[in-house]
Amino acid sequence: MRTSLSRGDGLLNEASLVEAALEQLVERIARRVVALQDEEQQSRPEIDGPSPWMSVKTAATYLDWSKQRLYKLTASGEIPHYKHEGRLLFHRCELERWLATFAEGERRLDRLAKPELSSRPDEKGAASQ
Repeated sequence: MRTSLSRGDGLLNEASLVEAALEQLVERIARRVVALQDEEQQSRPEIDGPSPWMSVKTAATYLDWSKQRLYKLTASGEIPHYKHEGRLLFHRCELERWLATFAEGERRLDRLAKPELSSRPDEKGAASQ
C-alpha cells in the first residue's frame, strides 16, 4: 500500500512540475508576443485614420455622385481639387467646406452666425481676437 501512495505522490509531484513548467512557458510566449506586437506597431507610420485624400471614385462614392459629375465640376473649376501627374485628388475637409457653402435654411443661418477661425490675424474671426 505504501508503494502505491508513494507512486501516487510521485505522479502528483510530476504533474505539478509539468503544470508549473507549462505556466512559465505560456508566460514567456505571452511576453514575446507583446514584444513583437510593440515592434510591429513602432515600425508602422502613425496614421490617425483613413487618409483625407480621395480619388475620383472614392470622392464620388463619398458624395453619392457619379464620377462624370465630378469630372464636369473639376473641368469648370467649381469644386476644390488637385491634379498631380494626371490624377485628380480631392481633400475630404475641402469638400465638406465647399458643400457647406450650399447649405440652406437653418444650416445656412448657423454657418453665417459662426465666423470661421483663422490662424492669420488679418482675417475675420482670427484666433488672436
